Amino acid sequence: MLAALALVTSAMLLTDCGTTAHMAVRTTTTIAGKVPSRAEQAAALFATTSYRRQVVQAAEGFTTSVTELDGALRRGDRQAAIRAWAAAQGSFDLLRPVLLGGPASSATYDGQLLGGSKTRGKGLHAIERALFQGPLSDGLAAMPDLKAAGPQLVIGLFRTIIQPSGVAVNQVHALGFLADHVIANAQERVSHRDLIDVLAILHAVRGGLDALRPLANLVDPTQLAKTSRGLDQADALLSMVPASSTDAQVPGPVWARLGRLVAVLQFDFGQLAGSIAGYSSGRYYA
Repeated sequence: MLAALALVTSAMLLTDCGTTAHMAVRTTTTIAGKVPSRAEQAAALFATTSYRRQVVQAAEGFTTSVTELDGALRRGDRQAAIRAWAAAQGSFDLLRPVLLGGPASSATYDGQLLGGSKTRGKGLHAIERALFQGPLSDGLAAMPDLKAAGPQLVIGLFRTIIQPSGVAVNQVHALGFLADHVIANAQERVSHRDLIDVLAILHAVRGGLDALRPLANLVDPTQLAKTSRGLDQADALLSMVPASSTDAQVPGPVWARLGRLVAVLQFDFGQLAGSIAGYSSGRYYA
């Protein structure tokens, strides 16, 4: 199943206008009555290439962390395994919006469906159970699929081509997952360490915004500034909480405030997606 997913991912990575990756280079703008300037064209290309780099680096990070996790489990080193598991989960949180297949494909890697149920013996949540409930040897059953998944993700996502508005939409999806399936419904139900997902997703969203920043600064600087402020506020809020905190150690008002900030950020990235819609990273412009 993982091999098939990788082949589908490689062949069908979508741009924001629905074309496949190998066709994206010829995409033209759809901005009525206006030819993008050279600066806008360069900024659009930067958004696509920068986001691709982030995706590939996350896939590589996932692969490295899974390898370290496997070694730690085999040695019986629980603390090293926990560190590697947390790193792998953080890398996967960046990749989630670019995987095709929705919740089913995510469950292949993290072992948890969006409704909250877990697929037994699968993915990163099977590792979580082994690390925090034991025995460690139970985690080894999930490792063959995870070890195979890493290289397949790197290969499948290597030529990711997503147009600028698609990058913004991916941040909407990432923030939606954060709001609905981390803040409102805990993901790490055994370890109770949902800050792993919170921090990883917000870090990924900041990377997405940085990729869009040059274009957004040219096209809609007001919306860019508003979105940046919202992300800064979320980061400032979380800076008051140690990253190693369990869910119960995060004050209730912090969770509530974070939920409100994330909801606003979803709206802001949606607005940003609309502002930059039609700006393509392709070579040919209407």
